[in-house]
Amino acid sequence: MPVVAWFDESGGDDGEIFVRRFQPQPACYALNLDHTGNGDDPTAAPANSSGCPVGQYTAGQSIALTASPASGWHIDRWTGTANDNSTSTSNTVTMPAANHLVSVAYEEDTATGYWVYFPVTLDVAPSSRPGGVK
Repeated sequence: MPVVAWFDESGGDDGEIFVRRFQPQPACYALNLDHTGNGDDPTAAPANSSGCPVGQYTAGQSIALTASPASGWHIDRWTGTANDNSTSTSNTVTMPAANHLVSVAYEEDTATGYWVYFPVTLDVAPSSRPGGVK
């Protein structure tokens, strides 16, 4: 813990020594949260590091992230996280010693269809007419 000390003789011949200890403020960095597509910006927990304003963190702070895509949308990818290739709604980031951006990309769901194949055998007698079966 830093200490500041000084000598003051203004009160007489003996003078006095003053000592003051203080706790320095931690360096806080902003975590910016963004998204593309339909959904909300991701949320961060905790909301801040101790001694920092909301949305700011000290270097090394582990932060849990949660994404909320709109109905009919899903996570395509993250940017600026521990696992950018994740398609989960949960992710994490360790705060660097600088302002940092985390973004989640939402992608619209596509309809899934299936083709059903039923083999059919036709037993048709050939026609005597030119041009085939009528």
